[in-house]
Amino acid sequence: MNARLKLGLGLVGSSEPAEWPEIVARSCNLKGDLIPYIDHEGYRYHIFEGSGFFHVYAPFIQVDYLLVGGGGSGGKTTTGGCGGGGAGGLKTDNITMLKKTFDIIVGGGGAGRSLDGQGYNGDPSRILDGENIVSETLGGGGGGRYSSTPTGNGLDGGSGGGAGGPFSELPRSGGEGLQPDTETEGLGNKGADTLFEISGGTRGGGGGGATGEGQSGPSHTAAIGGTGFDLNALWSLENGEIGKKRVGAGEIYDEGGGWFAGGGGGNRTAPGRAGGGKAGNADNLNTPTIPNTGSGSGATHGGDSPNTFPGADGICIIRYQID
Repeated sequence: MNARLKLGLGLVGSSEPAEWPEIVARSCNLKGDLIPYIDHEGYRYHIFEGSGFFHVYAPFIQVDYLLVGGGGSGGKTTTGGCGGGGAGGLKTDNITMLKKTFDIIVGGGGAGRSLDGQGYNGDPSRILDGENIVSETLGGGGGGRYSSTPTGNGLDGGSGGGAGGPFSELPRSGGEGLQPDTETEGLGNKGADTLFEISGGTRGGGGGGATGEGQSGPSHTAAIGGTGFDLNALWSLENGEIGKKRVGAGEIYDEGGGWFAGGGGGNRTAPGRAGGGKAGNADNLNTPTIPNTGSGSGATHGGDSPNTFPGADGICIIRYQID
């Protein structure tokens, strides 16, 4: 196997066999406890579900990584529809990591709401080399509430939160997706805008997802969260434990597994996508996000509506070839 594609020891592209050290890299949490790795189909996976450190012992190592910011939470009111939370920004890349210690920051999801208001933004995730940012993904935007004030708008984030249902004839805007929408700079999309309807302008918009904008629709219909990102398709993990066991899938994608950064559902009982939470009201319970997917949570509304769930925490997965 080409040394450039495996572990960086000796000359890049050398045809001579290399002496690989038994321990190439280690991961640990903030307390210094080791995080177990997973060996699967020729790769070693280090999975950070919280912040920690990645220690590289080889002179250099070529890695693939997935980095996702924390998801935003959905809005809540006792009256009209609210917007779903936007997903955290998502980024994948292949980079060279030198012999040193890297800080891994995993962003938390936006807090759930027990009182009326906009949802909260998630926190960013980062890979740091000292003070230098190797990679960064933004937290998702909170969903808007049913309101005649600017709190009806979704908040900007990695992916934007969906807008709340317009209280008046003024439309409401979904939050902007601030994570640059390119392969190398990460993925993020806008939350859904909403328009007033004479027949009842109470719907909220879905939060944006990594690969799709949040959706909106007529009153009393689904406002689905934006579609997330399928890690299985990128890393060919359709039948692997990394895709199916370590990370969950939203209800729409149960068979595939391994989806990340889906937007939260807005407006009554709209489903989230790819790990995003389903919206709820007094008659239909909302559902939580899938943990550590960086997905947005669903909105709630109605006099006896439940609290909104927090957005999902982000994640960092680093892998490299071992044989």
